[in-house]
Amino acid sequence: MATLVALVTLTFFVITLRPDVGGTEDSPKFQFVGRVLGTSHSPGYPFYSMVTYAFGRLPIGTLAYRINLFSAVCGALACMCIFLTARRLGVTTLLSIAAALAAATSYPVWSNSVTAEVYTLAAVLSGFAVYWLIAFAQTGAVWRLYAACAMWACGFGNHLTIVGILPAAVIYGIVKDRAVLRPRVAITAAIIGLIGVAQYWFIAIRTMQGAPYLEARADTIMGVFDVIIARDVSWARFYQAQSAVAAIEVPMLLNGIRIHMGTIPIVLVVIAIAIGIWKKNAEVLLILGAAGGTLGMIANLWGDVVGFITPVCVQLWPLAALGLQMLVTAGQQANPPSPWPRWAGRPAGQQLTAAGLVALLVPITNFVSIHPRIEALRIPGEGPGVRALYAKLPARAAIVAENYWLARLVNYMHFSGEYQPDPNPRVLDSDINDVKTAVADGLEVYAFEGATQWLNAQGFRFEKTDIARQPFETWLASQPRGTIIVVASAGRPLPIEWLPAATRAAGGRGNFGALVWSVGDSSANVAQQDSVARIDHAVGAEGRVLTILSSDEGPQIVWGDDVLQAIDQGLAVAAFSPAGYLIGQWAFALNDTPGVQLPPTPFVLRGEAPCRVLLPGVRTDVSDVLADGGWWATIEGKGQASIAIATEHPATVWRHNVWNGRGTALVDPDQSRVIFEAVPGTRSVFRLSMPPAAAPAATLGSGDITAVRVCRDSIPPLPASGALDVGPEHDAWFGGGWHLGERGGTQRFRWSQRASTLAWRMDKAAPVRMLLRLRAANANGATIQAAINGTALPSCALPAGAWTDCKFEWPETATKAGINQLTLNADTLSPSADRPGDARELSFVMQASRVRVGQ
Repeated sequence: MATLVALVTLTFFVITLRPDVGGTEDSPKFQFVGRVLGTSHSPGYPFYSMVTYAFGRLPIGTLAYRINLFSAVCGALACMCIFLTARRLGVTTLLSIAAALAAATSYPVWSNSVTAEVYTLAAVLSGFAVYWLIAFAQTGAVWRLYAACAMWACGFGNHLTIVGILPAAVIYGIVKDRAVLRPRVAITAAIIGLIGVAQYWFIAIRTMQGAPYLEARADTIMGVFDVIIARDVSWARFYQAQSAVAAIEVPMLLNGIRIHMGTIPIVLVVIAIAIGIWKKNAEVLLILGAAGGTLGMIANLWGDVVGFITPVCVQLWPLAALGLQMLVTAGQQANPPSPWPRWAGRPAGQQLTAAGLVALLVPITNFVSIHPRIEALRIPGEGPGVRALYAKLPARAAIVAENYWLARLVNYMHFSGEYQPDPNPRVLDSDINDVKTAVADGLEVYAFEGATQWLNAQGFRFEKTDIARQPFETWLASQPRGTIIVVASAGRPLPIEWLPAATRAAGGRGNFGALVWSVGDSSANVAQQDSVARIDHAVGAEGRVLTILSSDEGPQIVWGDDVLQAIDQGLAVAAFSPAGYLIGQWAFALNDTPGVQLPPTPFVLRGEAPCRVLLPGVRTDVSDVLADGGWWATIEGKGQASIAIATEHPATVWRHNVWNGRGTALVDPDQSRVIFEAVPGTRSVFRLSMPPAAAPAATLGSGDITAVRVCRDSIPPLPASGALDVGPEHDAWFGGGWHLGERGGTQRFRWSQRASTLAWRMDKAAPVRMLLRLRAANANGATIQAAINGTALPSCALPAGAWTDCKFEWPETATKAGINQLTLNADTLSPSADRPGDARELSFVMQASRVRVGQ
């Protein structure tokens, strides 16, 4: 029956197993560290490394899948242990099964059984150490005592919290059978324990051998000792006063156990403990001591609480089953009084069977409530995106990984041996000196988006790259049935090839096209015309109308009033889940190969930008930095930085904001200065936007800030697709007068003051047409006066409460090579009384728009 429990729970874990690399913070590392016989963070986990080295050689799936499977096997064995321990306590078979299945469907055991982690291994080793000790005491077979010692020894090399069961185990063993004090038995048990301690020589051996991956290092006896006690992370152990542990940590852990086991099972555990103490049940006291000792080990540790309590939950579930059995049998009476439930008079066997059947409802309710959280853990996340990038990297490359988790994902790609040839890129910290060293060594440097926000502010120019884009057809093939795909095209054919052969429209094609298709359907709605192609389609539970429109003004996808995608030419694409939720939207120019960028988005280094370091009281020429009218600023020191800027443009047209990290930023127009204050530890980046000026100079005011580094923020050209997006990633187009990009549900928008400026770079002069989707903030509407590079354009009227596509056109003679500026002036504002608490000047709002450069 125990084997059946293990097989059932293993099958359950395999069905819900994470299919590939990724998971929790340490999962990518645990998925490869065994393959290279390396070491993890202190205390190094030598047993985990050695056992996953053996398990990882199974010829199934990827290395990550095999190590995830190892966690599932450990989780199944832990559930098997719960069943066996409950049976040793005298619990019925049915109640023991219910306890094992309830544990399998609880969040701690389930979540740690579907991805690579050390916690289910810790749970099975500590659980079987207690089980074999009980079995020894009940049978007198000394080999079972040695088995318990072996479980403890292995567990000591996996997770040191197993030390917590030792006091209760020693006391129980001596009280139950004095034979453990015989020299031969005691010495043999001690030798087994010392072998467990000796595992840590693995760290010294692999350090001296130069293992390819070492987080924990040691080449001396003291070094090994330091690893065992995790001296290098002393801040994470015993980091709180005992008063805080008693008042905060212990209640938090106990409440965590209650939440993850359930209130009723915890009440049953308390009943079993109370009756066990009253009846002096040594086995109950042993489990209580083991669980309490483990909690004592983790009560003053910083880390993953759910992971830490997993072994404790495995120890307590047999007591929950015992408590229920005690509760049922305690009510057994031959002739119960009339107030007593009639059921109490039935035979004990029937009552226990009924209790067992009711207890089997627990895993069912657990599954229903917890399954969505497990599915979230199984989401591929950034693993596929890193795989796609890794496979395309050149032979000499470096990757800036902005966090520990992404760095370990990149390490996995190398150490797993799954790529031939293996580019084996250098993994860099998000540090300017590391990047400069890589460039000096002739490496092509890539970075993920989070790192580029800081590095661009240090003078590097990282640009988004399509190197890792997944072909759209590949992405489409992985979407579930019912996924809605919508496309609008202009200047290139509709991608009919995305559809199954039976759904492809026959006949010729028009200049403009629109398409709606649900994955799995045998037909698609396709419109192709030479003038206007339009399809209206209701999507979502609210039935909002999705308009797919393409004409000479360009493709556009609008959902209700929300512009999802708008371009001048190419393909505008959006996708919705079967339930009607927006998955994503994409724009592809005429010559683009459609593809989907899986997260994380990669960037490639394309050069450096001019930078200056501002010092207190030193007037510094920043004309090369502000050549395009914008800079990135980062600070050294703590406190408030004040920078006075000498320029011909008044401070009222400057715009200053926090771009990355946390902090405050404002413009003081009275003294022509910008003021900002960063939050330490967040790598705050500030962005200034102002009209380009001749020979501006900047001076850092005195204070606690020792220096401010400012680097050029260049204004980019408009994209080939003609998409004029309004999101924060396109902030460089929006100069003075514009507020930050915002999002409300599926709507992306940006508010403007009464006067604002759009700026972009052009390689050469050319005619331009802009279709700006605007709406007035004033209830009476507004009129927009526009000018291109100072030359007036016809105005555009914004009717009250309606979105309007304002068309502004100008000839080649009105533009120039370099920076071009379109100024917009409105004649109305939103009254402040209409928006209490919002002090901004609001005149009109803009959604995603379209621009055409040339004819």
